[in-house]
Amino acid sequence: MYYAYIMVFSSSINLLLSFCDYLKLQQKDVGILKYYGFSIPDVMKVYRGNINGIFGVCELIAAIACVIMGMMFHLKNWWIVSGEMLIIVTIGMLFLRFIVNQMILKKIVTKDVLTLVKDTKEFE
Repeated sequence: MYYAYIMVFSSSINLLLSFCDYLKLQQKDVGILKYYGFSIPDVMKVYRGNINGIFGVCELIAAIACVIMGMMFHLKNWWIVSGEMLIIVTIGMLFLRFIVNQMILKKIVTKDVLTLVKDTKEFE
């Protein structure tokens, strides 16, 4: 059972790092949007929509995986096990979504335009 916790924890760290890299790659686009007059809340709304869509798909896949794993235990009350796993995974995903939206995205969007356009990992 501890393997499942280790797997969920490592997947969560991987998801956070992936979103951090994704948003760093989008830094130049954020700078261009801000240059053209988009306000910080408007830019946050655009990227928050993308992030929430990706998290929605991840939550759906996690829910299906929880139900399948609960059925694989062959217990009398497999729906209780599936429900517990689903609650834990959903709370974890909501927490990760909050971290990505409120910490990582907000940190990038609040930078000034010159920093966003100049400091980027991409080389064109």
